[in-house]
Amino acid sequence: MQGKDTSMLLCLQNTGSVQSISSSDQATTDFFARLGVDSSKLSAGVKGVDSKITVNGVEVTNNSNEVDINGINLSLKNISTEESKVTVKTCRCSI
Repeated sequence: MQGKDTSMLLCLQNTGSVQSISSSDQATTDFFARLGVDSSKLSAGVKGVDSKITVNGVEVTNNSNEVDINGINLSLKNISTEESKVTVKTCRCSI
């Protein structure tokens, strides 16, 4: 379909390791191959992965990239093996 804009939308009810994507349709397999997904694995299903972070030596696993720790919401954006320091300051100011 030369010259025509095409798109695909995937809507999933679950995220993380409870979710998987599979396809036996050639067009979908070709689409995922262009994204770098090994298309030979699509018929069996590609399993999702949970996010993992370590906070004060404790590993925290979540099925999304939004992690809430003691009321502090972290939005995980990148994969890293490097340690990142996060400082949280509170203000107990009277209004």
